[in-house]
Formats: sequence, structure tokens, C-alpha cells
Amino acid sequence: MGTDPLSFVRPGQDADEILLDSARVNGWQEATNFVRRLRGGPTSEATLTPLPPGVILVRNDTGADRDRYAIVALGDPVFTRSENIFTFQEATLLKAIAPAWPAHFHSWGVLLEPLRANRIGRCLVSGIGVALVNFASAAAIAAHQYALVNDANYSYLESGFTGHARILARDTTAVATTRYWCKIMLGAPGINEVFGTLDGSLAQGSSATMSVFTHDGSSWSDTTANITVYDRLLKSGATAISSGKWCVARWYSGRWWAESAECN
Repeated sequence: MGTDPLSFVRPGQDADEILLDSARVNGWQEATNFVRRLRGGPTSEATLTPLPPGVILVRNDTGADRDRYAIVALGDPVFTRSENIFTFQEATLLKAIAPAWPAHFHSWGVLLEPLRANRIGRCLVSGIGVALVNFASAAAIAAHQYALVNDANYSYLESGFTGHARILARDTTAVATTRYWCKIMLGAPGINEVFGTLDGSLAQGSSATMSVFTHDGSSWSDTTANITVYDRLLKSGATAISSGKWCVARWYSGRWWAESAECN
């Protein structure tokens, strides 16, 4: 018998040899379950139920087994339209790959079950779920309301002033000092603009640290959390924006860019 349990049956092959081969029978059942899942019908396993909103199927193409709540980026469809038009049109089955920053700022999800390499499982891509989030400082805990992917990091997200997931609630017990299990709303649009003062001068084509401020309806206060802001305002040879000046920064392509600033 060939190494592939789903290889074609040979002419004259003994029926007992076919039906008593557990790998072959299990392969048939797995294929049947997959098709039934795509069609929203019953399967032989309780876990293979019709998928709720915000959950899709992914194939683990990361090259290793992944735990439940692992962070994965969403890659290409497993089946192209030319390979399987039914699957391409009627179901969402994507490759789960390594997160890359900032390429996968909007295209990532959280595995809802442990998933062996090259196996298919459920992944949350929109809605409320659970994820481990790293907060770099006490100021970040107080000020950051969003979470972003880390480059090639399957274990946890990074907190920030913007992101593809809103942090709804944080567990009070830390994991590895700075990381907390959080309830997140994946797919929530993050803020695009923050206000603050420069902690150093911002020269043409360079970057500077900026203290982010918040407004409570009557006055401004320093969050004590900082960002790195990059110049996109100054022409070549222009005078640098002085330290302490107010600045508006806008998020684009993985960076905060100076959008406007107080005159020197």
C-alpha cells in the first residue's frame, strides 16, 4: 500500500486490507467532515460545528504546531479559484503564517484551538476573544487601549495607542511580569491621530520621542506614555521643530508621522 492513506485503491486489492486500514478510513472521515463543515452540515465530531460569525478556517502553514490563542497572520487562500472554485467561492480557508510587522497590521487572527502543522482549525478574525498582550510599562497599562501584532511573534500582542484590536478588559494577574490575558475586540478600528509634546527636537527626515497627552473635556494631561514620531513636514534645510512644542501625529504604515506642529 502507498504511503498516502488516501491513494487510489488498486484493482483487485483485498477489501479487508482497505477497510481495516485505520489511516485510510480516518482520512476518508476527515475529508467528509471538512466538506460537511464547508456546507454547514453535521459532522462526526462535536467540535466541527458550523462556524460562528467572525470565525474562519485556517491551515497551519507556520511550520510548527501552535497552541490555542496563538497569534497568526492570514495568508493566501489554501485553494485558488482555479484549483477549487466551490471552496474559493463558498468558504473561507486561508493559510495561517508568521506575523510580519507592519505588513500584517490588519490581517491576523487568534487560533481558537491547538493546531498541528499543516492541519486545519478555527481562527477568530473578527469579534470578541482572548489574547495575551504585552504592556511595556505601567504607563502603557494606563494609556494603551489597543493591541498590535509583533514581528514573528506567535505568543502575544503588543499594546499601543492604535491597533487592529481594542483591549476591552485586562486580567489583574501578570504573566511574565509585563504580559496580561485580555479580552479584545478584534477588527475594531484604532485611532489614527494623537496629540502631545516633543521630548526632543524633530529635524528634517529624522525622528523624536513624543509624550502623548489626553483630554478629559476640560484640560490636557500627560499620559506618561511615549511614542516615536517621524518627520513628514519639514523641507530640506528647514529648522528643526523645537523640543517642547505641541505636535499632532498620524498613524500610517506602521509609524507615527508628524502631521502638524506648533510654530517655533
